[in-house]
Formats: sequence, structure tokens, C-alpha cells
Amino acid sequence: MCVFVEYKIKRDAMYRVSTVIGILRVAYRG
Repeated sequence: MCVFVEYKIKRDAMYRVSTVIGILRVAYRG
């Protein structure tokens, strides 16, 4: 159970990081 929670947190963090990178990329182009 602990491993699953840790995996979920890591996946959520990666999703947030990729979202921020995408926003910064668009802002940099504009």
C-alpha cells in the first residue's frame, strides 16, 4: 500500500512538472 501511495505521489509530481514546463515553453515562445 505504501509503495502504491509513493508511486501515485511521484506520478502526480511528474505530471505537474510536465504541465509547468509546457506552460513555460508556451510563455517563452510568446
